[in-house]
Amino acid sequence: MRPALQTFPVEQITLRILVQTVCLEFDISTDEFWSKTRTDRLAIPRHVARALAHEVAPHPMEIARLFNVTHFTIQNSLEQFEALIETDNRVAARVANIRTALALGRTGASPVNEGASPEFVPHTGGAK
Repeated sequence: MRPALQTFPVEQITLRILVQTVCLEFDISTDEFWSKTRTDRLAIPRHVARALAHEVAPHPMEIARLFNVTHFTIQNSLEQFEALIETDNRVAARVANIRTALALGRTGASPVNEGASPEFVPHTGGAK
């Protein structure tokens, strides 16, 4: 069984921090992450972020609202994420790096709570 983010300091993980950490690991900008572009280079980090967000706030409708996508998109991301983790060791290693960074507070935001609400908050547009 893979480790879940529920064991991490959830009160410190916001959508902004999660997305920034995923973007750092996959070497993409937050503007690219939130863009409408659908290349694998961007789709895979989105699947990862949505799946990790689901581990923090496990209600698909809530996650869909936060990412401004449909419930179907979240379900698809969860399925794609599981398939990627099982078949692509590079993606699995990146996910492990992201979980470690989140657990240790080594995220795209410095320090972890800088400018962040203590709750899992939605993206409101633009790079943060």
